[in-house]
Amino acid sequence: MSKRDPSQDWRKVRQAVFARDRDRCLNCRASEETVTMLDADHGVPRGVGGADKISNLNTLCRRCHKAKH
Repeated sequence: MSKRDPSQDWRKVRQAVFARDRDRCLNCRASEETVTMLDADHGVPRGVGGADKISNLNTLCRRCHKAKH
């Protein structure tokens, strides 16, 4: 029986979030074409019980993600 690679699962979830949000930052609306990096941001942080589920994730550019934290 093979074990699942958690990093592969995260990669798939992250890509699904980006696809749902059309590869745009939900804060400033920058696209993947105009920024160097997009992040999957937890609406409810994992540290307080937030899950790595698509429903708890939003696409933010790196600048907006840093500003949030």
